[in-house]
Amino acid sequence: MDKRMVLVVEDDPSLRKVLALTLESEGYEVARASTGGEALTQLEGQPFDLILLDLGLPDVQELELLRKVRARWPRLPIVVATGRADARTAVKALKLGAQDYLTKPVGTDELVRIVAGAMAPAAVPPPADVDLITGSPEMDHIRATLLQVAPTDSSVLIEGETGTGKERIASAIHRHSRRSARPFVAVNCAAIAPELLESEFFGHAKGAFTGAVSDTPGLFRAADGGTLFLDELTELPVPLQAKLLRVIQEREVRSVGSTKDDKVDVRIVAASSQSFADAVKAGRFRPELFYRLNVVCLHVPPLRQRKDALPSLIAHFIERFNRRFGRAVPGISPSALAALRSYEFPGNVRELEHLIERAFALGAERRLEVSDFPIAPGVSVQGEPSSLAESAGRAERDAIVDALRAHNGDREKAAEVLGVSRRTLYRRMKEFGLLDRSTE
Repeated sequence: MDKRMVLVVEDDPSLRKVLALTLESEGYEVARASTGGEALTQLEGQPFDLILLDLGLPDVQELELLRKVRARWPRLPIVVATGRADARTAVKALKLGAQDYLTKPVGTDELVRIVAGAMAPAAVPPPADVDLITGSPEMDHIRATLLQVAPTDSSVLIEGETGTGKERIASAIHRHSRRSARPFVAVNCAAIAPELLESEFFGHAKGAFTGAVSDTPGLFRAADGGTLFLDELTELPVPLQAKLLRVIQEREVRSVGSTKDDKVDVRIVAASSQSFADAVKAGRFRPELFYRLNVVCLHVPPLRQRKDALPSLIAHFIERFNRRFGRAVPGISPSALAALRSYEFPGNVRELEHLIERAFALGAERRLEVSDFPIAPGVSVQGEPSSLAESAGRAERDAIVDALRAHNGDREKAAEVLGVSRRTLYRRMKEFGLLDRSTE
């Protein structure tokens, strides 16, 4: 098998030599360049499998060469090298298409790991295999972005209201990454007592404090090689944010009560029900940590803003609960779907899932109807206090009126369109006051 070719672009001769010799010792064939002009000449002359690019070259502006390489060779993996204080530049480089980055001084183990990872084939199934329910343009965009970012080791921020499926998105990123065979560890930062946070994250040594009867590894070690999902990260106390930033930058973790640092290899995906940028402005979230993590940010809209996704979501949940309950519920009636479309879903997708699970738990075996859904506090489309039953009633009445108008009052055709019997249609028309006395 031919050796894989790496182009090392670095203006510091001693560092350029160290980088090249390290990669050569790992079996790579290495070419070297000290300027942007030399790098472009090398790239034009022969194919490379990866370029290791210093962002501080003397003859080009900070990101100019990266832009040129990405435009001319869009599939060439790029790893950039920056100074430790240039986190914002590294983030910009990743957004422009770099696979990963190294901070100087460069550790040999980290160099080898990141170069190998950047050249590894993406372990991502085709888009049709992504089990992230879409059905709306917003979620289609999130899925497409997910597929792009999943093969990298870049950190991801996810913003969205409670119940919108942020953990499901984080899990999908992990499953479609090269880390999928390693652990996916999820933690809600708001659910851990403040005095226990440091121990939970970094572990503790035996005897570190009262009750520490044995060594505990902590979340970072538990997720080593995999993905650590930090939900509600903006709720983390500011002092601990500084320690978290150190671990992410140094890729080392020290247990409470220990003097030993252990290497960890963890990808961070973080989420919040509020804006990370707003939390930074309010002084509740460290800007350095935000800039370090804000490589890709996904904004998940609430369910009330993507009602087009309801049919896909409902079908997904019905299929899931059919398997769990051993049923064969065929779907949902048009009137029930219309009722759910009129509901605001303050609990978002999670609330929809629970509503359908409740219908199954209470014995649903046929197509789901309006009567299968309970009265639940909500907010109407107009913003007035309402309930699911009231919203459902209005929606069902409107659906009946629309069907009758569309078919010039023909009840048989209207009943067929609505998916109900003529008898049921007549009964519901009577209950809604849609029958005049001569027809009763």
